[in-house]
Amino acid sequence: MLACRTFSGPDVRIVFMGSPAFAVPALHALAADPNIVISLVITQPDRRAGRGQQLAAPAVKTAAVALGLPILQPASMRDDDAMLALAAAQPDLLVVVAYGELLRRAVLETPPHGALNVHPSLLPCYRGAAPIPAAILNGDLCSGISIIRLMHRMDAGPIVAQEEMDITPTDTTATLSERLARRAATLLPRICHDYGAGALTLREQNDAHVAAIRERGIA
Repeated sequence: MLACRTFSGPDVRIVFMGSPAFAVPALHALAADPNIVISLVITQPDRRAGRGQQLAAPAVKTAAVALGLPILQPASMRDDDAMLALAAAQPDLLVVVAYGELLRRAVLETPPHGALNVHPSLLPCYRGAAPIPAAILNGDLCSGISIIRLMHRMDAGPIVAQEEMDITPTDTTATLSERLARRAATLLPRICHDYGAGALTLREQNDAHVAAIRERGIA
């Protein structure tokens, strides 16, 4: 088990990193908390999409604009200017929800308390980029949300919190994704506060647990 360090003040200062619609409920929930300060939102650049190849903003950018939050859209977090902007935002903590880039160690170590990441599976099951469709295609009875402390290795950091959610017979990738996104949003503000208060004990992932989860019909 790993203990987490406490923040120095009553408020949690966050840089939020996310891009698709899955991340929007989490951004709204954090922005609504009076004791959480979002000093910067980092999201992917606008991309050309659709038959007309028009530039389209990531869903997180659209939400951040509506919330009046400062936005950064770097081509990569390897850019020097992006790293300077991250440092200038002075976060206690990064919160990463489907950002779209494997973050290097320099990014993760910029905030004094590192980074929390939301992953839509019961880790260590379904690491990687497509855990929701994988769970449905495999006929799983259950999925869930894992909040982990980000490490440089993909989806392998210690678990801060987990919560299961049933997969219904009518679920699609879209419906399950929406439900998991809403559940993550309800968890995140409390998790950020408890993490900051040192009230959580982190649990290292154990690949041997995958077999136990499969025996319960989850994966």
